[in-house]
Amino acid sequence: MNALLPHVLLPAVLLVSLPLSAPAAEPAKPSTPAECIALGTSRDIRPSNTEREVLLRDGNNHYRIHLQKRCLGAAASASYVFFTPNTPEQICGDARSTLQTDSNHCTVTRIEPVDAATFKRLAQQGR
Repeated sequence: MNALLPHVLLPAVLLVSLPLSAPAAEPAKPSTPAECIALGTSRDIRPSNTEREVLLRDGNNHYRIHLQKRCLGAAASASYVFFTPNTPEQICGDARSTLQTDSNHCTVTRIEPVDAATFKRLAQQGR
């Protein structure tokens, strides 16, 4: 009987340990930026501290909109309009949307959700 005990216990111990080790083997995924966001009626678009991004507050949601390249005039524009062909009430990354400023058109590459505190800090730096 003692000879059977290791043959029964070892497979049982291995089976019990598998579920614990499987999730640890997968690397943690970073949060992914939004591919497209639907725009509401309450929007606030502000310059950031760089001409490669603008900040967007849409209702209670806050975003950092990354642009493909330096967008001259983005930091000092009086108006900002996003344009996405076929979906006017959305902004999409991956070069599907364009930011139109007073003097330029700039391609949107990525939409990064941020919290309200980060939005406020970045907006104050962009003044």
